[in-house]
Amino acid sequence: MMLQKLKTISTALFFSTLLFFTSCTDHNIESGPLKLTTLKSFGVSGYQIQVDELGDKPVSEYGIVYTSYPRGLGGHNFEPTISDRKIVFTTPIQAGLNTFTGTWRNDGGTFYYYRAYAIVDGNPVYGSHLSYTVEIP
Repeated sequence: MMLQKLKTISTALFFSTLLFFTSCTDHNIESGPLKLTTLKSFGVSGYQIQVDELGDKPVSEYGIVYTSYPRGLGGHNFEPTISDRKIVFTTPIQAGLNTFTGTWRNDGGTFYYYRAYAIVDGNPVYGSHLSYTVEIP
């Protein structure tokens, strides 16, 4: 009787261990699409964007797109695209904080609308849009 119980426990232990080792495999988590966050850095001497997920495809260009309008003019484009004005970052894109140091040409605009962008496989990817207002003295 004791030998039978020991044999049953040994068999169960053997198959449990076998099942455990065959079910444990390494899983490669595939990278998803590029994800950007626009940061509040427009209108100062540098610009920053956050790359939340780098993605698995090469980025050919990235930076900030923007539109600007003088006070009193309606019809603002709140969501600029790569067809509008761009500040192209010159360093290779990386996950995390990306910074471009430089200034933008104030073209007389009072209201600026901007967002992060990147071009992946010829298609633009955008972060959320933000705005910046130039204070008139």
